[in-house]
Amino acid sequence: MSGTVLVIDSEGFIGNYVCHHLIEHGYDVMNFDKTINPNMDTLYFDSLPKTDYIINLAGLVGLKYCLDNPINAIYQNTLGVTRLLEHIKNTTTVFIHISTWAVEGKLENPYDITKLAGENMVMSYIKRGLVKGCVCRLGTAYGKGMSKLGVIPTMVKQMKNNQPLIIHGRGDQIRQFTHVWDIAQGIIAVMEKGENQEIYNVVSDEVVSVKQIAESFSTNIKYEEKREGDEEYNPIDNIKLKMLGWTPKVKFKDGVQEIKNWIQ
Repeated sequence: MSGTVLVIDSEGFIGNYVCHHLIEHGYDVMNFDKTINPNMDTLYFDSLPKTDYIINLAGLVGLKYCLDNPINAIYQNTLGVTRLLEHIKNTTTVFIHISTWAVEGKLENPYDITKLAGENMVMSYIKRGLVKGCVCRLGTAYGKGMSKLGVIPTMVKQMKNNQPLIIHGRGDQIRQFTHVWDIAQGIIAVMEKGENQEIYNVVSDEVVSVKQIAESFSTNIKYEEKREGDEEYNPIDNIKLKMLGWTPKVKFKDGVQEIKNWIQ
């Protein structure tokens, strides 16, 4: 394949993997990341270069942070994507917007609400014929290079320090942890083969609970009060993405072992 791809949030955890795989697929990659101007409340640019595709990974993440900073969540998750859409409307650029499984939840947290609003803005522009593109809803991304504040790295550190593994609530929270390698390949599959105005779930087949993860590490487990903003989760399917030829390759146990080797 060939073409030019602008990756928004190219220096982030997922963005790094996406850029790497795009280059392997033969694309010319242009990077854009908020770290270029970290003082901005939202994605800001005077102009963007002409490009065949845009993959928009930008957004404010973290349930607790969005609870505490709802205005910033609006700026980044809704206003930021709208400014991008206004810039590329009526062009030939194909827009791949990265959203989250959480938009199918209870919609109580500002993170979920603002991500859904951003997603709806994308679909509005697409349905009105102003932009061509798709939406990817990601599972819970993990892998080497992820934030060490995530549940898996945190438990690995606790285990290696002979500390109790902390579970907030009963541990029955389930997730479709999806390795970042598979996510990057899924996003590229959507970019190359996805149908205009479609939504694709980029999620692993495996569903695991927080308790199952903890018990695979240690029997020294401590239960604490459930955190505000924790999301309930109902598994979602990846059938539409598999129809594009994508299948998740990294088994959860292998991905966890990678993190165990990475965390010192």
